[in-house]
Amino acid sequence: MGPDGTVYIGLRLCTTVGVAVSHDEGGTWKVLTVPGSTLPAFTGLLSPVTTNNLLVSEPLALDSAGNLYVVWNDASGALRLSITKDHGQTWSGGTSPIAIAAPGVMSTIESAIAVKSPGTVAIAYYGTTDGTKYNGYVAESLDAFDAQPTFTSAVVNDPSQPLFANGFDNNYLLTIGFGDLDELVQVKYAPNGDVWATFVKEMCTNTLSSNCTWDYAAHANSVFQSALGRLVHRPASSGAIDASTATK
Repeated sequence: MGPDGTVYIGLRLCTTVGVAVSHDEGGTWKVLTVPGSTLPAFTGLLSPVTTNNLLVSEPLALDSAGNLYVVWNDASGALRLSITKDHGQTWSGGTSPIAIAAPGVMSTIESAIAVKSPGTVAIAYYGTTDGTKYNGYVAESLDAFDAQPTFTSAVVNDPSQPLFANGFDNNYLLTIGFGDLDELVQVKYAPNGDVWATFVKEMCTNTLSSNCTWDYAAHANSVFQSALGRLVHRPASSGAIDASTATK
């Protein structure tokens, strides 16, 4: 909810990112399309099994001035950001939203955004540099309003131990047997300004319980381990940030 009481809800609108807007506490709604947003096509009931990025998890963030930020993974796997300062009437980048993944990242999956103050945002997502191994990324920009904002990115896990070592698996196929899901990327600012982000790590190759690197039964029959990343700011004089990770 914005400072003026406007309510925003992010959603998938066919193959675009939609934003539902209400100015009267949910009495009436208007649905807007984010210009230039493209999502993978949902072509049938089996699409979730074979296609990533079908869902928009936590695409929206609002700052204290009512500016709305939207992030998504597009149909080509690029991570994109668009901002509106006027309730969705105009958007940064127009019909060509900027791509903001870290250098070398060739494809991204799932994403979330948080805002600290106007123009200062943090984003979390899965990314791959080789099309197979996926790591968890956290990025922050202090100048998100610029036409070409700068994002400082860090990998939260040890790159030698990727969160997904053999391709990203959303595990949707096994949900028919009450399997785990993993669209759980979230990112938040701590009171001290540090950025915290959550991911999952695949502990069983191809999500098979018979091929695990941990005791499947002892871990509630889960094929995933939670992973928590933290982006820590060094003193201003150093001009750098550090990333650390913890798993459970």
